[in-house]
Amino acid sequence: MDLPALRAAAEAQCLAAKGPPGLALALAYADGSVRSACVGHARLGDTEAVTPQTWFRLGSISKVVTALAVLHRLLGAGDDPDRPLGPSAFGADPRRAPDSVTPAALLCHVAGLPDGAALGTPALGDATSWLACARPFGRRFSYSNLGYALLGAWLQEQVGGSETWLRQHALEPFGLRNIAFAPPPGARRAAGHVLDPAAGALAPFELAFTDDRLGPAGFLWATADGLGSLATALLSPPDELCRGVVERLTTPGSEAFGAGGLRMGHGLFLLDRGGRRIGFHDGEIGGFRSLLQLDLAAGHATCVLSNLSGPEHGPRDLLAAAARKGDVKSAVKPVPPAAPEAAPAGTRLRCYLSAGAGLLELEERTPPRHGRWNGAPLALAPREPGILGGVGATGPLQLRLPEPKGAAGDRLPDHLHLNGQLFRACALRSNRTRRFDPAWQGRYDNGYWIEVKVAPDGRVVVASTLTGFAEEALALGARSLACSFGLLVFRLAAGRRWLRALALNGFAGPPTAAGGDDAPASP
Repeated sequence: MDLPALRAAAEAQCLAAKGPPGLALALAYADGSVRSACVGHARLGDTEAVTPQTWFRLGSISKVVTALAVLHRLLGAGDDPDRPLGPSAFGADPRRAPDSVTPAALLCHVAGLPDGAALGTPALGDATSWLACARPFGRRFSYSNLGYALLGAWLQEQVGGSETWLRQHALEPFGLRNIAFAPPPGARRAAGHVLDPAAGALAPFELAFTDDRLGPAGFLWATADGLGSLATALLSPPDELCRGVVERLTTPGSEAFGAGGLRMGHGLFLLDRGGRRIGFHDGEIGGFRSLLQLDLAAGHATCVLSNLSGPEHGPRDLLAAAARKGDVKSAVKPVPPAAPEAAPAGTRLRCYLSAGAGLLELEERTPPRHGRWNGAPLALAPREPGILGGVGATGPLQLRLPEPKGAAGDRLPDHLHLNGQLFRACALRSNRTRRFDPAWQGRYDNGYWIEVKVAPDGRVVVASTLTGFAEEALALGARSLACSFGLLVFRLAAGRRWLRALALNGFAGPPTAAGGDDAPASP
Protein backbone atom coordinates (compact mmCIF):
# COMPACT_ATOMS: atom_id res chain seq x y z
CA MET A 1 0.00 0.00 0.00
CA ASP A 2 1.30 3.43 -0.96
CA LEU A 3 1.22 5.96 1.92
CA PRO A 4 0.52 9.06 -0.27
CA ALA A 5 -2.40 7.24 -1.93
CA LEU A 6 -3.69 6.15 1.48
CA ARG A 7 -3.44 9.70 2.82
CA ALA A 8 -5.20 11.11 -0.25
CA ALA A 9 -8.04 8.62 0.20
CA ALA A 10 -8.24 9.56 3.90
CA GLU A 11 -8.47 13.27 3.09
CA ALA A 12 -11.26 12.58 0.60
CA GLN A 13 -13.12 10.48 3.15
CA CYS A 14 -12.90 13.17 5.84
CA LEU A 15 -14.14 15.80 3.38
CA ALA A 16 -17.05 13.63 2.18
CA ALA A 17 -20.56 14.35 3.44
CA LYS A 18 -20.93 12.72 6.86
CA GLY A 19 -17.39 11.37 6.67
CA PRO A 20 -15.24 10.76 9.77
CA PRO A 21 -13.88 13.85 11.57
CA GLY A 22 -10.41 12.31 11.74
CA LEU A 23 -8.28 9.34 10.67
CA ALA A 24 -4.92 7.98 11.83
CA LEU A 25 -3.04 5.69 9.43
CA ALA A 26 0.11 3.59 9.70
CA LEU A 27 2.09 1.35 7.38
CA ALA A 28 4.20 -1.20 9.27
CA TYR A 29 7.01 -3.42 8.03
CA ALA A 30 8.81 -6.56 9.14
CA ASP A 31 12.01 -4.58 9.75
CA GLY A 32 10.21 -2.83 12.64
CA SER A 33 9.66 0.50 10.91
CA VAL A 34 6.31 2.30 11.04
CA ARG A 35 5.28 5.17 8.73
CA SER A 36 2.22 7.14 9.77
CA ALA A 37 -0.07 9.81 8.35
CA CYS A 38 -2.99 11.59 10.00
CA VAL A 39 -5.81 13.79 8.70
CA GLY A 40 -8.76 15.60 10.24
CA HIS A 41 -9.61 16.38 13.83
CA ALA A 42 -9.97 14.52 17.09
CA ARG A 43 -13.48 15.90 17.68
CA LEU A 44 -16.12 17.36 15.38
CA GLY A 45 -15.89 21.17 15.39
CA ASP A 46 -12.58 21.30 17.26
CA THR A 47 -9.25 22.51 15.89
CA GLU A 48 -7.13 19.82 17.59
CA ALA A 49 -5.63 17.78 14.74
CA VAL A 50 -5.24 14.01 14.84
CA THR A 51 -1.58 13.01 15.31
CA PRO A 52 0.24 9.65 15.52
CA GLN A 53 -0.03 10.06 19.32
CA THR A 54 -3.84 10.49 19.35
CA TRP A 55 -5.59 7.59 21.12
CA PHE A 56 -8.52 5.76 19.50
CA ARG A 57 -10.65 2.85 20.65
CA LEU A 58 -9.59 -0.38 18.92
CA GLY A 59 -12.88 -2.25 19.19
CA SER A 60 -12.48 -5.92 18.28
CA ILE A 61 -8.81 -5.57 17.31
CA SER A 62 -8.47 -5.90 21.10
CA LYS A 63 -9.07 -9.61 20.49
CA VAL A 64 -5.77 -9.88 18.62
CA VAL A 65 -3.90 -8.56 21.67
CA THR A 66 -5.88 -10.87 23.97
CA ALA A 67 -5.08 -13.82 21.71
CA LEU A 68 -1.36 -13.00 21.89
CA ALA A 69 -1.53 -12.92 25.69
CA VAL A 70 -3.48 -16.19 25.95
CA LEU A 71 -1.13 -18.07 23.63
CA HIS A 72 1.98 -16.56 25.23
CA ARG A 73 0.76 -17.68 28.66
CA LEU A 74 -0.11 -21.20 27.46
CA LEU A 75 2.89 -21.90 25.24
CA GLY A 76 5.29 -20.29 27.70
CA ALA A 77 4.07 -22.71 30.38
CA GLY A 78 4.20 -25.70 28.03
CA ASP A 79 0.41 -26.05 27.98
CA ASP A 80 -1.65 -27.15 24.99
CA PRO A 81 -4.27 -24.64 23.71
CA ASP A 82 -6.34 -27.64 22.60
CA ARG A 83 -6.60 -28.98 26.15
CA PRO A 84 -10.07 -28.39 27.66
CA LEU A 85 -10.30 -25.64 30.23
CA GLY A 86 -12.27 -27.80 32.66
CA PRO A 87 -14.67 -26.64 35.38
CA SER A 88 -11.90 -25.39 37.71
CA ALA A 89 -10.19 -23.11 35.17
CA PHE A 90 -11.71 -20.00 36.74
CA GLY A 91 -11.03 -20.75 40.39
CA ALA A 92 -12.49 -22.84 43.15
CA ASP A 93 -16.13 -22.43 42.16
CA PRO A 94 -16.93 -25.42 39.88
CA ARG A 95 -18.78 -24.61 36.68
CA ARG A 96 -20.61 -26.62 34.05
CA ALA A 97 -17.88 -26.35 31.43
CA PRO A 98 -18.23 -29.00 28.71
CA ASP A 99 -15.06 -30.93 27.93
CA SER A 100 -14.99 -29.58 24.38
CA VAL A 101 -14.38 -25.95 25.41
CA THR A 102 -10.70 -25.23 24.90
CA PRO A 103 -8.74 -21.98 24.68
CA ALA A 104 -8.19 -22.75 20.99
CA ALA A 105 -11.94 -23.11 20.39
CA LEU A 106 -12.61 -19.77 22.09
CA LEU A 107 -9.80 -18.05 20.16
CA CYS A 108 -11.17 -19.36 16.83
CA HIS A 109 -14.86 -18.67 17.63
CA VAL A 110 -15.77 -22.35 17.24
CA ALA A 111 -16.86 -23.05 20.84
CA GLY A 112 -20.54 -22.61 19.90
CA LEU A 113 -21.05 -19.66 22.25
CA PRO A 114 -23.61 -17.01 21.34
CA ASP A 115 -22.33 -13.55 20.49
CA GLY A 116 -24.21 -12.53 23.59
CA ALA A 117 -24.20 -9.15 25.24
CA ALA A 118 -23.23 -6.28 23.00
CA LEU A 119 -20.09 -4.52 24.16
CA GLY A 120 -20.83 -1.73 26.58
CA THR A 121 -23.82 -3.35 28.30
CA PRO A 122 -23.65 -4.85 31.80
CA ALA A 123 -25.65 -7.91 30.76
CA LEU A 124 -22.75 -10.36 30.82
CA GLY A 125 -23.34 -11.49 34.39
CA ASP A 126 -20.97 -14.14 35.74
CA ALA A 127 -18.73 -14.71 32.71
CA THR A 128 -17.92 -18.30 33.61
CA SER A 129 -21.57 -19.32 33.64
CA TRP A 130 -21.65 -18.73 29.90
CA LEU A 131 -19.51 -21.82 29.40
CA ALA A 132 -22.70 -23.79 30.01
CA CYS A 133 -24.10 -22.21 26.81
CA ALA A 134 -21.32 -23.60 24.62
CA ARG A 135 -22.68 -25.89 21.92
CA PRO A 136 -19.83 -26.59 19.48
CA PHE A 137 -20.74 -27.67 15.95
CA GLY A 138 -17.45 -29.15 14.75
CA ARG A 139 -15.21 -26.34 13.55
CA ARG A 140 -18.08 -24.09 12.47
CA PHE A 141 -17.32 -20.41 13.00
CA SER A 142 -19.72 -18.38 15.16
CA TYR A 143 -18.40 -14.98 16.26
CA SER A 144 -18.61 -14.47 20.01
CA ASN A 145 -17.53 -11.53 22.17
CA LEU A 146 -18.32 -13.71 25.19
CA GLY A 147 -15.62 -16.18 24.18
CA TYR A 148 -12.95 -13.51 24.51
CA ALA A 149 -14.51 -12.24 27.74
CA LEU A 150 -14.01 -15.78 29.08
CA LEU A 151 -10.40 -15.81 27.91
CA GLY A 152 -9.84 -12.52 29.72
CA ALA A 153 -11.43 -13.99 32.87
CA TRP A 154 -9.10 -16.99 32.54
CA LEU A 155 -6.05 -14.72 32.20
CA GLN A 156 -7.07 -12.78 35.30
CA GLU A 157 -7.43 -16.05 37.24
CA GLN A 158 -4.01 -17.21 36.05
CA VAL A 159 -2.02 -13.97 36.27
CA GLY A 160 -3.94 -11.23 38.05
CA GLY A 161 -5.64 -8.02 36.95
CA SER A 162 -6.12 -7.03 33.33
CA GLU A 163 -3.26 -4.53 33.38
CA THR A 164 -0.97 -7.27 34.73
CA TRP A 165 -1.66 -9.88 32.07
CA LEU A 166 -1.61 -7.24 29.34
CA ARG A 167 1.84 -6.10 30.41
CA GLN A 168 3.36 -9.53 31.19
CA HIS A 169 2.05 -11.49 28.21
CA ALA A 170 1.57 -8.91 25.44
CA LEU A 171 3.22 -5.50 25.84
CA GLU A 172 6.60 -6.54 27.25
CA PRO A 173 7.31 -9.80 25.37
CA PHE A 174 6.19 -8.46 21.97
CA GLY A 175 7.56 -4.93 22.40
CA LEU A 176 4.15 -3.29 22.01
CA ARG A 177 3.71 0.37 22.88
CA ASN A 178 0.84 2.82 23.23
CA ILE A 179 -1.80 0.10 23.70
CA ALA A 180 -3.80 0.14 26.94
CA PHE A 181 -7.21 -0.34 28.53
CA ALA A 182 -7.35 3.45 28.95
CA PRO A 183 -5.21 6.30 27.57
CA PRO A 184 -2.68 7.67 30.09
CA PRO A 185 -3.61 10.89 31.92
CA GLY A 186 -3.18 13.97 29.77
CA ALA A 187 -2.92 12.01 26.51
CA ARG A 188 -4.52 13.22 23.27
CA ARG A 189 -7.78 11.32 22.97
CA ALA A 190 -10.14 11.23 19.97
CA ALA A 191 -13.88 11.50 20.54
CA GLY A 192 -16.17 8.90 19.01
CA HIS A 193 -18.90 9.94 16.57
CA VAL A 194 -22.04 8.38 15.12
CA LEU A 195 -24.58 9.43 12.53
CA ASP A 196 -27.66 10.61 14.43
CA PRO A 197 -30.49 9.19 12.27
CA ALA A 198 -32.99 11.70 13.65
CA ALA A 199 -30.87 14.76 12.80
CA GLY A 200 -29.18 13.28 9.72
CA ALA A 201 -25.83 14.62 10.92
CA LEU A 202 -22.75 13.46 12.84
CA ALA A 203 -22.80 13.76 16.60
CA PRO A 204 -20.13 13.06 19.26
CA PHE A 205 -20.73 9.83 21.14
CA GLU A 206 -19.26 8.56 24.39
CA LEU A 207 -19.83 5.09 25.83
CA ALA A 208 -21.82 5.57 29.02
CA PHE A 209 -20.16 2.57 30.66
CA THR A 210 -17.62 -0.13 29.88
CA ASP A 211 -17.83 -3.52 31.57
CA ASP A 212 -14.27 -4.51 32.45
CA ARG A 213 -15.13 -8.18 31.89
CA LEU A 214 -15.67 -7.39 28.21
CA GLY A 215 -12.43 -5.42 27.94
CA PRO A 216 -10.46 -8.27 26.32
CA ALA A 217 -13.09 -8.46 23.56
CA GLY A 218 -13.15 -4.82 22.55
CA PHE A 219 -12.18 -2.08 25.00
CA LEU A 220 -8.48 -1.49 24.33
CA TRP A 221 -7.22 1.90 23.13
CA ALA A 222 -4.21 2.57 20.90
CA THR A 223 -2.44 5.21 18.84
CA ALA A 224 -1.51 4.75 15.19
CA ASP A 225 2.06 4.18 16.36
CA GLY A 226 0.81 1.61 18.88
CA LEU A 227 -1.24 -0.32 16.32
CA GLY A 228 1.80 -0.20 14.06
CA SER A 229 3.91 -1.80 16.83
CA LEU A 230 1.38 -4.65 17.01
CA ALA A 231 1.66 -5.13 13.25
CA THR A 232 5.48 -5.24 13.29
CA ALA A 233 5.41 -7.76 16.15
CA LEU A 234 3.14 -10.02 14.10
CA LEU A 235 5.30 -9.66 10.99
CA SER A 236 8.61 -10.18 12.82
CA PRO A 237 8.24 -11.71 16.31
CA PRO A 238 11.11 -10.81 18.66
CA ASP A 239 12.05 -14.28 20.00
CA GLU A 240 11.39 -18.01 19.61
CA LEU A 241 8.42 -18.14 22.01
CA CYS A 242 6.77 -15.17 20.32
CA ARG A 243 7.35 -16.78 16.92
CA GLY A 244 5.52 -19.84 18.15
CA VAL A 245 2.67 -17.65 19.38
CA VAL A 246 2.34 -15.85 16.03
CA GLU A 247 2.54 -19.13 14.14
CA ARG A 248 -0.39 -20.46 16.15
CA LEU A 249 -2.24 -17.15 15.86
CA THR A 250 -2.07 -17.39 12.06
CA THR A 251 -2.98 -21.10 11.91
CA PRO A 252 -6.57 -21.69 10.69
CA GLY A 253 -8.83 -23.14 13.36
CA SER A 254 -12.24 -22.99 11.68
CA GLU A 255 -13.82 -24.31 8.54
CA ALA A 256 -14.00 -21.90 5.61
CA PHE A 257 -17.07 -19.69 5.98
CA GLY A 258 -16.75 -16.79 3.56
CA ALA A 259 -15.71 -15.68 0.09
CA GLY A 260 -12.12 -16.40 -0.89
CA GLY A 261 -11.84 -19.30 1.55
CA LEU A 262 -12.09 -17.00 4.58
CA ARG A 263 -11.23 -18.84 7.80
CA MET A 264 -10.58 -17.90 11.40
CA GLY A 265 -7.15 -18.35 12.89
CA HIS A 266 -6.36 -18.25 16.60
CA GLY A 267 -6.95 -14.49 16.76
CA LEU A 268 -6.84 -13.28 13.13
CA PHE A 269 -9.11 -13.76 10.12
CA LEU A 270 -7.19 -15.47 7.30
CA LEU A 271 -7.66 -15.64 3.55
CA ASP A 272 -5.73 -16.29 0.36
CA ARG A 273 -5.77 -13.35 -2.04
CA GLY A 274 -4.13 -14.20 -5.34
CA GLY A 275 -1.66 -16.54 -3.67
CA ARG A 276 -0.86 -14.04 -0.87
CA ARG A 277 -1.61 -14.93 2.73
CA ILE A 278 -3.61 -12.12 4.32
CA GLY A 279 -4.36 -11.82 8.02
CA PHE A 280 -6.72 -9.16 9.30
CA HIS A 281 -9.08 -8.02 12.02
CA ASP A 282 -11.34 -5.00 12.21
CA GLY A 283 -13.24 -3.36 15.02
CA GLU A 284 -16.17 -1.07 15.72
CA ILE A 285 -17.33 0.28 19.07
CA GLY A 286 -18.77 3.46 20.56
CA GLY A 287 -18.19 5.84 17.65
CA PHE A 288 -14.88 4.30 16.47
CA ARG A 289 -13.80 1.91 13.72
CA SER A 290 -10.43 0.28 13.08
CA LEU A 291 -8.67 -2.12 10.73
CA LEU A 292 -5.44 -4.13 10.92
CA GLN A 293 -4.51 -5.89 7.67
CA LEU A 294 -1.28 -7.84 7.19
CA ASP A 295 0.31 -9.24 4.05
CA LEU A 296 2.10 -12.03 5.88
CA ALA A 297 4.25 -13.15 2.94
CA ALA A 298 5.31 -9.66 1.80
CA GLY A 299 6.02 -8.49 5.35
CA HIS A 300 3.99 -5.31 5.51
CA ALA A 301 0.74 -4.18 7.13
CA THR A 302 -1.84 -1.40 6.93
CA CYS A 303 -3.46 0.12 10.04
CA VAL A 304 -6.47 2.46 10.10
CA LEU A 305 -8.07 4.22 13.10
CA SER A 306 -11.28 6.24 12.61
CA ASN A 307 -13.47 8.21 15.03
CA LEU A 308 -16.76 7.40 13.25
CA SER A 309 -18.82 4.21 13.40
CA GLY A 310 -21.61 3.22 11.03
CA PRO A 311 -22.21 1.52 7.69
CA GLU A 312 -20.41 4.05 5.43
CA HIS A 313 -16.94 5.61 5.25
CA GLY A 314 -15.32 2.58 6.88
CA PRO A 315 -11.64 1.53 6.84
CA ARG A 316 -12.28 -0.98 4.05
CA ASP A 317 -13.73 1.78 1.87
CA LEU A 318 -10.55 3.74 2.56
CA LEU A 319 -8.24 0.91 1.49
CA ALA A 320 -10.32 0.27 -1.64
CA ALA A 321 -10.09 3.96 -2.52
CA ALA A 322 -6.32 4.00 -2.01
CA ALA A 323 -5.95 0.92 -4.19
CA ARG A 324 -7.88 2.65 -6.97
CA LYS A 325 -5.46 5.61 -6.67
CA GLY A 326 -7.68 7.86 -8.73
CA ASP A 327 -11.18 6.63 -8.18
CA VAL A 328 -11.54 7.72 -4.58
CA LYS A 329 -15.09 9.01 -4.87
CA SER A 330 -16.67 5.69 -5.87
CA ALA A 331 -15.19 3.87 -2.87
CA VAL A 332 -16.27 6.50 -0.36
CA LYS A 333 -19.97 5.89 -1.03
CA PRO A 334 -20.41 2.29 -2.19
CA VAL A 335 -23.43 1.58 -4.37
CA PRO A 336 -25.71 -0.93 -2.58
CA PRO A 337 -26.46 -4.14 -4.48
CA ALA A 338 -29.82 -4.62 -6.12
CA ALA A 339 -32.36 -6.15 -3.75
CA PRO A 340 -33.25 -9.80 -4.50
CA GLU A 341 -36.80 -10.89 -5.26
CA ALA A 342 -38.99 -11.88 -2.33
CA ALA A 343 -40.26 -15.43 -1.77
CA PRO A 344 -43.49 -16.25 -3.63
CA ALA A 345 -46.69 -15.36 -1.78
CA GLY A 346 -47.92 -18.11 0.53
CA THR A 347 -44.45 -19.64 1.04
CA ARG A 348 -44.09 -21.31 4.45
CA LEU A 349 -41.08 -19.95 6.33
CA ARG A 350 -39.13 -21.25 9.33
CA CYS A 351 -37.68 -18.70 11.76
CA TYR A 352 -34.19 -18.57 13.25
CA LEU A 353 -32.78 -16.10 15.79
CA SER A 354 -29.23 -14.88 16.43
CA ALA A 355 -28.30 -12.60 19.33
CA GLY A 356 -25.89 -10.69 17.12
CA ALA A 357 -27.63 -10.75 13.75
CA GLY A 358 -31.41 -10.73 14.28
CA LEU A 359 -34.16 -12.80 12.66
CA LEU A 360 -33.69 -15.09 9.66
CA GLU A 361 -36.67 -16.63 7.83
CA LEU A 362 -36.16 -19.45 5.31
CA GLU A 363 -38.67 -21.28 3.16
CA GLU A 364 -39.31 -24.79 4.46
CA ARG A 365 -37.61 -26.73 1.69
CA THR A 366 -34.16 -28.24 1.29
CA PRO A 367 -32.22 -26.46 0.07
CA PRO A 368 -34.05 -23.16 0.67
CA ARG A 369 -34.04 -20.71 -2.24
CA HIS A 370 -35.76 -17.70 -0.69
CA GLY A 371 -36.12 -16.06 2.69
CA ARG A 372 -35.83 -12.83 4.64
CA TRP A 373 -33.18 -11.46 6.97
CA ASN A 374 -34.65 -8.90 9.40
CA GLY A 375 -37.52 -8.42 6.97
CA ALA A 376 -35.36 -7.82 3.87
CA PRO A 377 -35.60 -10.42 1.04
CA LEU A 378 -32.70 -12.73 0.28
CA ALA A 379 -32.15 -15.24 -2.53
CA LEU A 380 -30.00 -18.37 -2.27
CA ALA A 381 -28.47 -20.93 -4.64
CA PRO A 382 -26.42 -24.10 -3.92
CA ARG A 383 -22.66 -23.63 -4.28
CA GLU A 384 -21.33 -26.89 -2.85
CA PRO A 385 -22.64 -29.58 -0.48
CA GLY A 386 -24.04 -27.88 2.61
CA ILE A 387 -23.23 -24.35 1.39
CA LEU A 388 -25.55 -21.87 -0.29
CA GLY A 389 -24.51 -18.49 -1.61
CA GLY A 390 -26.59 -15.51 -2.56
CA VAL A 391 -27.30 -11.87 -2.05
CA GLY A 392 -29.29 -9.90 0.50
CA ALA A 393 -30.20 -6.26 0.81
CA THR A 394 -26.78 -5.47 2.32
CA GLY A 395 -24.58 -7.56 0.03
CA PRO A 396 -23.31 -11.11 -0.62
CA LEU A 397 -23.91 -13.86 1.92
CA GLN A 398 -23.07 -17.48 2.59
CA LEU A 399 -25.39 -19.95 4.33
CA ARG A 400 -23.98 -23.17 5.81
CA LEU A 401 -26.23 -26.08 6.75
CA PRO A 402 -25.10 -28.90 9.08
CA GLU A 403 -24.89 -32.39 7.66
CA PRO A 404 -28.33 -34.08 7.71
CA LYS A 405 -28.80 -36.99 10.08
CA GLY A 406 -31.05 -39.92 9.24
CA ALA A 407 -34.47 -39.10 7.85
CA ALA A 408 -34.10 -35.39 8.70
CA GLY A 409 -32.30 -34.69 5.42
CA ASP A 410 -35.43 -33.26 3.80
CA ARG A 411 -36.14 -30.79 6.62
CA LEU A 412 -34.45 -27.58 7.63
CA PRO A 413 -32.03 -28.06 10.56
CA ASP A 414 -32.34 -26.67 14.09
CA HIS A 415 -29.25 -24.50 13.62
CA LEU A 416 -27.29 -22.99 10.74
CA HIS A 417 -24.66 -20.33 10.02
CA LEU A 418 -25.20 -17.20 7.95
CA ASN A 419 -22.07 -15.13 7.20
CA GLY A 420 -20.35 -16.74 10.18
CA GLN A 421 -23.16 -16.01 12.66
CA LEU A 422 -24.88 -18.90 14.45
CA PHE A 423 -28.67 -18.92 14.14
CA ARG A 424 -30.92 -21.25 16.12
CA ALA A 425 -34.45 -22.27 15.16
CA CYS A 426 -37.16 -20.64 17.28
CA ALA A 427 -40.89 -21.02 17.83
CA LEU A 428 -41.82 -17.75 16.11
CA ARG A 429 -44.26 -17.98 13.25
CA SER A 430 -43.81 -15.80 10.19
CA ASN A 431 -46.88 -13.62 9.72
CA ARG A 432 -46.55 -10.61 7.45
CA THR A 433 -50.04 -9.36 8.32
CA ARG A 434 -49.17 -8.44 11.91
CA ARG A 435 -48.85 -4.74 12.73
CA PHE A 436 -46.89 -3.05 15.47
CA ASP A 437 -48.85 -0.84 17.87
CA PRO A 438 -47.73 2.82 17.34
CA ALA A 439 -48.33 3.48 21.05
CA TRP A 440 -44.93 1.89 21.73
CA GLN A 441 -42.94 4.18 19.45
CA GLY A 442 -40.49 6.60 21.04
CA ARG A 443 -36.90 6.77 22.29
CA TYR A 444 -35.60 4.23 24.83
CA ASP A 445 -32.36 4.80 26.70
CA ASN A 446 -29.78 2.99 28.87
CA GLY A 447 -26.66 4.97 27.99
CA TYR A 448 -27.21 4.17 24.34
CA TRP A 449 -30.58 4.98 22.86
CA ILE A 450 -32.89 3.07 20.54
CA GLU A 451 -35.62 5.04 18.77
CA VAL A 452 -38.70 3.37 17.27
CA LYS A 453 -40.90 5.17 14.72
CA VAL A 454 -44.02 3.93 12.91
CA ALA A 455 -44.77 5.35 9.45
CA PRO A 456 -48.36 5.98 8.30
CA ASP A 457 -48.22 2.83 6.15
CA GLY A 458 -47.31 0.74 9.22
CA ARG A 459 -43.61 0.28 8.46
CA VAL A 460 -41.44 0.40 11.60
CA VAL A 461 -38.01 2.09 11.57
CA VAL A 462 -35.49 1.45 14.36
CA ALA A 463 -32.51 3.80 14.81
CA SER A 464 -29.84 3.65 17.49
CA THR A 465 -26.50 4.97 18.64
CA LEU A 466 -25.50 1.31 19.01
CA THR A 467 -25.35 1.00 15.22
CA GLY A 468 -25.23 4.61 14.07
CA PHE A 469 -27.88 4.06 11.39
CA ALA A 470 -31.59 3.42 10.91
CA GLU A 471 -33.18 0.20 9.61
CA GLU A 472 -36.64 -1.14 8.87
CA ALA A 473 -37.78 -3.67 11.48
CA LEU A 474 -40.06 -6.67 11.02
CA ALA A 475 -43.29 -6.50 13.05
CA LEU A 476 -43.89 -9.80 14.85
CA GLY A 477 -46.83 -8.54 16.88
CA ALA A 478 -48.34 -5.48 18.53
CA ARG A 479 -45.43 -5.30 21.01
CA SER A 480 -42.57 -7.18 19.37
CA LEU A 481 -40.15 -6.49 16.53
CA ALA A 482 -37.18 -8.16 14.88
CA CYS A 483 -34.15 -6.22 13.61
CA SER A 484 -30.36 -6.52 13.66
CA PHE A 485 -30.42 -6.41 17.49
CA GLY A 486 -32.48 -9.60 17.43
CA LEU A 487 -35.87 -9.68 19.12
CA LEU A 488 -37.28 -6.46 20.62
CA VAL A 489 -40.13 -6.86 23.14
CA PHE A 490 -41.96 -3.89 24.70
CA ARG A 491 -43.66 -3.82 28.09
CA LEU A 492 -45.07 -1.47 30.70
CA ALA A 493 -43.66 -1.50 34.24
CA ALA A 494 -43.65 1.00 37.12
CA GLY A 495 -45.32 3.61 35.00
CA ARG A 496 -42.69 3.53 32.23
CA ARG A 497 -42.43 1.92 28.82
CA TRP A 498 -39.54 -0.51 28.54
CA LEU A 499 -37.81 -2.15 25.59
CA ARG A 500 -36.04 -5.46 26.05
CA ALA A 501 -33.58 -6.40 23.29
CA LEU A 502 -32.35 -9.94 22.89
CA ALA A 503 -28.98 -10.28 24.70
CA LEU A 504 -29.08 -6.63 25.81
CA ASN A 505 -30.30 -4.95 28.98
CA GLY A 506 -33.62 -3.15 29.15
CA PHE A 507 -33.99 0.33 27.69
CA ALA A 508 -36.20 2.80 29.57
CA GLY A 509 -38.78 4.79 27.64
CA PRO A 510 -40.82 7.84 28.61
CA PRO A 511 -43.26 7.69 31.56
CA THR A 512 -46.82 6.76 30.68
CA ALA A 513 -49.81 8.93 31.44
CA ALA A 514 -51.68 6.30 33.41
CA GLY A 515 -48.80 4.48 35.08
CA GLY A 516 -49.35 0.92 36.30
CA ASP A 517 -47.77 -2.39 35.43
CA ASP A 518 -48.30 -4.88 32.67
CA ALA A 519 -46.69 -8.21 31.80
CA PRO A 520 -44.28 -8.47 28.88
CA ALA A 521 -45.91 -9.22 25.58
CA SER A 522 -45.38 -12.53 23.84
CA PRO A 523 -44.18 -12.44 20.24
